[in-house]
Amino acid sequence: MTILLAVSRLIDAINGAIGRWVSWLLLAAVLISAGNAVIRKVFDISSNAWLELQWYLYGTVAYRTVEGTPFIAVAAADYTFLMHSFWQTLLMLSLVALVIVGGAGTAGWWIAHLLRAQEKQSRQLADALEANELLLREIHHRVKNNLQSVVSLVRLQMRGSEGFDALNSRIKSMIAVHEQIYKHDAYAAIDASELVRAVVSEALAAHDARFKVKYDLYPQLVSAEKATAFALIVNEVVTNAVKYAYPSNHAGDLDIGLSAPFADGTTTLTISDRGAGFDPSTVKSGTGTRLIDGAVRQLAGKFSFEAQGGTHFTATLKLA
Repeated sequence: MTILLAVSRLIDAINGAIGRWVSWLLLAAVLISAGNAVIRKVFDISSNAWLELQWYLYGTVAYRTVEGTPFIAVAAADYTFLMHSFWQTLLMLSLVALVIVGGAGTAGWWIAHLLRAQEKQSRQLADALEANELLLREIHHRVKNNLQSVVSLVRLQMRGSEGFDALNSRIKSMIAVHEQIYKHDAYAAIDASELVRAVVSEALAAHDARFKVKYDLYPQLVSAEKATAFALIVNEVVTNAVKYAYPSNHAGDLDIGLSAPFADGTTTLTISDRGAGFDPSTVKSGTGTRLIDGAVRQLAGKFSFEAQGGTHFTATLKLA
């Protein structure tokens, strides 16, 4: 009972305090309303100007007449209180924007770092490639010089002997391959048409032949590992034309053709002369024929000779 009495008295005290505060608030509202009316009347302030003044003084002000009473209910909110939520939202958005900007900046820095690293690596690879190309160029140049030294030794040792011119032209055809490689910095493949012209020129010069050569060459590449076999084929056939087609004066006509590659990757090499031709029944398989056969096999091809108004050589080869 004592506790219930104490709680009852506490509730009554709270209600009395609230009633007094409400009474004071109502009194203040009445006084403020009366004062506002007096101020507006004395200073002749319009309603809009009065509202602007209230906004400046109190922040946000609203009032309404209580129906059936002479009282006016007034509500006001401080500007700082009203803007508190706005500033909180703005702060949150600023933090989010800061995180986004910071993340974008970090990502940009990392991308720039990767690009710089890639650029550095590219420069290193380019320098290494240039060094390797220089080394390969020097190697092929030395191989060419060494083969020329071999030609000089052969000339000293075998000049005038049988087979000297053939051996000399074969070595020079190999020299032509290395010369084309280091001249054009083409270490994987070289131009087959330019190689044919170089080999034919060397073969004719080795035998002091004065041929009128007609070329019909389709530009295409021959891989470096197949270039020597291809050059030896051209050299042997041209040498045979010099030796057997026009044996008296080593002068005549020569037609050389290289077709465009077919769908299966093969191409056709043709070398024709209008000389004495040959009798197939009397042809012996000599060193040159065996060399042609071996080189054609290396190029996964096949070849044939025909004797009709001269000698016609045809070979189907894979150059790439």
